[in-house]
Amino acid sequence: MAAGANRETVAPSSLRLVLTLAIAGLVSGIAIIGIYESTLPTITANKARELREAVFKVLPGVSQM
Repeated sequence: MAAGANRETVAPSSLRLVLTLAIAGLVSGIAIIGIYESTLPTITANKARELREAVFKVLPGVSQM
């Protein structure tokens, strides 16, 4: 029998579980918002470029949009 076999494990309190989950959610939310905000200008520029290219492809004689 090992020395640590008689050790009892204590369950964490509900408050600690809730706080851990809240902190994980907060960190995840901040990461998602930060990534969204940092990539939004690039995505918007790419969408505008694709739209412009699509219009000129469909209407080749058009010089301005």
